[in-house]
Amino acid sequence: MSDGRFPADKKREEMRTGIPREKIEELVVLYREKLIYFIYRYVKDLDAAEDLAEDVFVEILLHPDRFREQSSEKTYLFAVTVQALHALGLTSEETARPLIGIVSSYNEIVPGHIHLDKITEAVKAGVRMAGGTPVMVPAIGVCDGIAM
Repeated sequence: MSDGRFPADKKREEMRTGIPREKIEELVVLYREKLIYFIYRYVKDLDAAEDLAEDVFVEILLHPDRFREQSSEKTYLFAVTVQALHALGLTSEETARPLIGIVSSYNEIVPGHIHLDKITEAVKAGVRMAGGTPVMVPAIGVCDGIAM
């Protein structure tokens, strides 16, 4: 009876080493909520934290051979998560500090919002001075003149 996989997929899976697929599924069950909480502490957005956690598990699923068993699976999982945060452009120093989201509706179309980039930069400077890592999060700018 066929398991529905192509022969090339079976051969590729046989060649892989590292974390077996069943173990990855177990890691998802054990660590999904903890990983989301860990990411949420940095990004302060539950949807973004859930998306990034999903990306981490997909990365591990696609590349199980990258786990070299030099650490526990939990440590490896969180190391991949920190790498994902670095992929967003954050340095090791920045990920060690709290990430503070700054919501801004700056845009170039609403006349009353054109100056908000300067205010956002001032707030970001204040967050850095207070020991945090600022992250600008865009928001929709509503203008009754455009809405008419």
